[in-house]
Formats: sequence, structure tokens, C-alpha cells
Amino acid sequence: MSSASPTAAPVPTLDPQETHRRLARTARLLGYAGLIPFFVGTAGVWLARHPFDLMAHKAQLSYGAIILAFLGAVHWGLVLRMPYGVPRVLLVWGVVPSLVGWAALAFGPPLAHGVMMLGFLAAFLADYRASLSGLTPTWYARLRLVLTTLVLLALAVSGLRFLVYPLFDHVSLVPAAAEGLAI
Repeated sequence: MSSASPTAAPVPTLDPQETHRRLARTARLLGYAGLIPFFVGTAGVWLARHPFDLMAHKAQLSYGAIILAFLGAVHWGLVLRMPYGVPRVLLVWGVVPSLVGWAALAFGPPLAHGVMMLGFLAAFLADYRASLSGLTPTWYARLRLVLTTLVLLALAVSGLRFLVYPLFDHVSLVPAAAEGLAI
């Protein structure tokens, strides 16, 4: 019998910069995947027949409210990292986006889209300020800028559909008044 002890495999040490790059890449991929419901909602609002267009609208805004709550929770996470001297404004701000999202759900289109857009813009500004203060990694503000811009675009295009709906058939984009005319 051999009395040799099993040797443990060496634990690989990760380069902090490589770990940082991997984390940023993963966050970027997940952030872009998180845009899917916004753009599917926009497509549904424009392309689906009634009542499915309104279902797409509600699904998009409900998802937006969830994401706003998530963005507020980021600030609670920042507070939990701080050993002392926690600014209470971070805790207060952490609740505001979820309340804005909830309020947006109470309105009909396109006002709901506008309220939701204001919530995303305010959340970006708060995240940008946190980044300038050194509370988040440098890549976070850049990622949030791209994601927020795309979310605002999706919400604006969805809201626009409800502004032009009385003027255009939302599938064919033919003026509603011209539908019965022979050309």
C-alpha cells in the first residue's frame, strides 16, 4: 500500500485585469439580452393587431418597471458594500425608480411611455453620478449609457405608435381615411 497523499491541483490565480474584463463582458452580454423584451414589445406594438398591440404595450411597460426596480436596487447594493459613512440619499434613491415604474403602469399610452422614459433617464443620471464618485467600475457608466439610449429609443418608438394610431392603420401604415378609396 502506498501512503502517498493525493496532491491537490494548483489553484489558478486570476489576473485582476482579466477578471475585470470578464465581468464587464458578461455584464455587457446580459445587458444586451435584457434589451430583447423592450424591442419585442416595440415590434408588437407596431405590428400586432388589436388587442395584441395593447398586450405588447403592457408587457413592455411591465418589464420596464421591473428593470427600473433592478436599477434602484443597484444603489442599495452600493450601500451594503460601504462599511461606514453611508449616504442616506443612496437608500432613498434606491426606491425611487421602482415607484416611477409603478406610476407609469397607471397611465395609458403614450403618457406611460413618457413617464417610463423619465425614470430610465433619471436612473442613468444617478448611476453616472455614482460612477463619477468611484462607487462603480468605469465600464458600468459606459454600459448604462448604451443600454439606456436603446431603452429610450424602444420606448419612444412604442409611444409614437400610440400618437399616430388615429392617423394610420398600424399594420399597413396607410392613412385610415384612405382605406376605402380606390386609387
